[in-house]
Order: sequence, then C-alpha cells, then structure tokens
Amino acid sequence: MWLVGYLYNNNGMGTWCWEAAHALADAGESVTLVCSPAVSLPGPTTLPILRVAAPARARSIPGKIREVVGQLSAQGPDVMLEAVRRLAAAGTPVSYVLLNSTEFYVTGIAAPQLVTAWARGVLFREYVARLPVHVHGLSHHAVRTIFGTIGWWRKDWRSFRRADLVLGVTSPLVEQLRAHGVNVELLHPCTHVSLRPPLVREMGAPVRLLTAAVALEDPRKRVLWMLNALRGWTGTNYTLTLVGASSAGVQAAARALTIPVEFTGMLSREEVVRAMRTHDIFLFASELDDWGYVLTEAMSQGMAVVAPACSPFDEILGSTGALYAPHSPIAFRQALDALLSRVMSSRLAAWERAHDKFSRARFSSRLRSIVSERFPHP
Repeated sequence: MWLVGYLYNNNGMGTWCWEAAHALADAGESVTLVCSPAVSLPGPTTLPILRVAAPARARSIPGKIREVVGQLSAQGPDVMLEAVRRLAAAGTPVSYVLLNSTEFYVTGIAAPQLVTAWARGVLFREYVARLPVHVHGLSHHAVRTIFGTIGWWRKDWRSFRRADLVLGVTSPLVEQLRAHGVNVELLHPCTHVSLRPPLVREMGAPVRLLTAAVALEDPRKRVLWMLNALRGWTGTNYTLTLVGASSAGVQAAARALTIPVEFTGMLSREEVVRAMRTHDIFLFASELDDWGYVLTEAMSQGMAVVAPACSPFDEILGSTGALYAPHSPIAFRQALDALLSRVMSSRLAAWERAHDKFSRARFSSRLRSIVSERFPHP
C-alpha cells in the first residue's frame, strides 16, 4: 500500500498530495492519504483518509520563542511515522511512503520513503539569496523567515542524503541534485486533465483572458504588474477575468484598462477549473513558484498560457503558449499578441501537452516505472 502525505494546507503542497494519491488510486493502487485534522479536503473522495495531527502551535511566550528557534532544526514533525504505526496496529502494512516535502522524512520507517524536492538552487548561498524577496526590514516576521530559511536548508539536505529516493519536480533541479551526489529521479507533479478537447470559440467571440491568485494584490504573484503592463496594450475584442481576493489598488488598475474586466472574488478549486474551461488564455507573472500548478491546471482545461521565460515555466509550457522576459512590459504584451494570432491551435497544443506530461495517468506510470527499477523487491 502507498502512504501519501502530508496534506496540511490548500496550496500547492496540498494539491500535490491530493493529485498524487488520486493518480495512484486511479491506476489501481491501494492508497491512504495522510492529512491534518484541521485541513479541509480539496473535494469529495473515496480514498481512505488518515487524520494525524502535527504539533500544536505554542501559545505562551516561552513556547513561541522555542518554536521560532526550533525552525532551525533539521528534524520535521513525525506525522508519517505515527501514520505507519497506526496502520501497522490495524494490520495494514505500508509498502511505500510518498512525501510532498522533505520535512516529513523521518527515521524509523522500514518502507522506502520517496521525498519530493521543489526548491531551485540547492546550495546554502542560494537559499540565502532568496531572502530579500521575503524579508524587508527587521521584524518578528523577518526573524522567523530567516530562521525558517536556514531550517529548510537543513531539512532539505537531511532528507536529500537519507531518503531512499528523491523525486525532483524539474529537470534543472534534478541535474543540480545529481551533481551533488543525491539519489534523484525526475517526476513532474500531476493534475486532473480534462478528457474533452478545448471548446471551440464562436466566430467573432471575444478572446477571454484569465488570471488567478488567492490574493490578487500579493506582490509575489505580480498581478498588479500585469495590469499596469496591459495599459499600453491596444488589443480589442477581449475580456479579462480576475479570480481571487482583490484590493483597491488592483481594482483601480483594472478600471484603467480599455477592455472589460470581471472580478469573481474567491472561488473553490473546482470553480476555478470550471472557469478555466470557458476561457482562452491564462496570464501569469510570478517568478517565485517552484512549480506552476495553476499553469498545468489551465493547460489541462485547454487554456494557452503566457508566462515568464524562466524555470519551471519554460519546462511546463514547452513549445506551447508564449514566454516573455520577466520584467519587460513590452515583452509581456508581445507574448500575448503572439498567442492571439493562434489562439485555438495554442489551446489545443497546451491541452495535449498536459495530457502527455502532467496527467494523473502519466504520473502513476512514471512513478511505477521508477519504483520497479529502484526497488525491484518491495
């Protein structure tokens, strides 16, 4: 049986667990998904769910201080060890443990542990180089972020060295890890790809653009940058849909555009996927994502994608969609114009690539192949 974990939030880490577990189940494997008792599941499921609590957040001041200092530790919570113990007590042996993060690797589990690696730049100086993006001035948040960065470097390398196998999400990351002696294989995250090809647009219908973020004003997502870049765009017969919590600044920038803009507010994951199904082009500007789940989800529903020309987005798009220099508004508009001249063929190419590279079937097939080669006698 596969034990998949640890689903504790509803961002990309949670999505990875959800999709990986369902990919294996769809392929006929026995799977149990380990989740936090507090997390809401992304949707309905028939999978066995095992709820295991991580250590509670400290409430006292001394406890909070110990918690912050504890961020430096290379040891994460032992939730997966507890899950294995519970299943063993119930007479259910675990064959493989599939982890979405290095922090959940734990000694004491006999079954092979396969750990997903995400972060680009695996040397300590590269972890530190990412700090200026998140730290501005001296504050409690800054201290936690600095300690957390050091701790993540320690957790990552502890797992990279000890895990039975590391699964890198991108080719450059796999190459980096191999160069440093890590036992690693490439395994792209998966998503639920629509079985239906993209909807054909009616003649003369406006091209529907879409972007989405939990918080549209989040500087890391650069939605405001895209809106300002579109001020110099002279396109006609287009609409733009913005999914997520908005702000006054985002709304003002959207009102300054010459094309109709719709704000949907927050939507569930299923609602976002349905919205993608009725749109043509997904606009994306973040440079910080270790993987672009929202991009593969958009492609899986037949949307073409405009994204920065950097890893991992170039690997996700391949020859589909359009890439642009990350900080050039002109390049962004030119990339969008390039897609507009071939909307339908780009959408079809994106959907086909999602099927080929990022589907649940592709994930389970690739994982089975890796396991049969690396662990021939489970």
